[in-house]
Amino acid sequence: MITAAITPAGIASGSPCDGAACVPNVTQNAVPNGPCLPRSRYDFGVDPVGNAFICLSAGSWVAAPPLVGVRTLGSRCSGQLSAQSPDGIAMLCEDGVWSWGPDIPR
Repeated sequence: MITAAITPAGIASGSPCDGAACVPNVTQNAVPNGPCLPRSRYDFGVDPVGNAFICLSAGSWVAAPPLVGVRTLGSRCSGQLSAQSPDGIAMLCEDGVWSWGPDIPR
């Protein structure tokens, strides 16, 4: 007997990651202005209540716009939001497009 797993639409592999909880390698318990190790990728953090932070190149956590999930660099967006690319690049929604943001708060 051959069986196949059926995955409901919306949960299938390759679905967008919506929300900070599904973003890979997010540092937990980030503290505003606290020390962090700057990296070129995967530099988001969240505090215990879910507020988003970014580790600046100067080595401290600062507030970031809401982290909405994993998105593709250059794809359409709206609002003042942040996201991470599938390969870990921090991005900001600017002029309706996900754009690379080295030190996101602007």
